[in-house]
Amino acid sequence: MFLFDGKPAKDTRDVLKRCGFRWSPTRSAWVRQLTGNAQWAAKDVIRHLDALNQA
Repeated sequence: MFLFDGKPAKDTRDVLKRCGFRWSPTRSAWVRQLTGNAQWAAKDVIRHLDALNQA
């Protein structure tokens, strides 16, 4: 689950979608069912977001 203070930038949303995360209006968060693959994908999202923030 990824939480943001407001609506994330389009690049951030694209990374989340590409890694299988979807917006959950009831939770107000980007979510994905917790599996081994989801844990790997979450690490990948973090790596991509760090790269976006450093650019």
